[in-house]
Amino acid sequence: MTFETLYREIVPDQRIVYTSTLADGDDLMTVSLTTVEFSPAEGGTGPGGGTGPGGGTRLVLTEQGAFLDGREQPAWREQGTADQLEALAKELTREPA
Repeated sequence: MTFETLYREIVPDQRIVYTSTLADGDDLMTVSLTTVEFSPAEGGTGPGGGTGPGGGTRLVLTEQGAFLDGREQPAWREQGTADQLEALAKELTREPA
């Protein structure tokens, strides 16, 4: 299987837009468009605004997917994305060595 991603737009401190495909040889299984948006967390200062009290960034991830021929289930993609976001959160809150 081949998973390919093409970044369509990266706007620092605002958004990342990318498209992805999953294929088994010439057999296309899924196609998706994902937008990741960054904005100030409630009471925060926004992207790059630091990690002090009231600071932080809200991340909104929107994925639109076409799951072809039932070979992948949306729930599987949702779980994988949740796992990635949890790993990112863990890394971002990790104390420096």
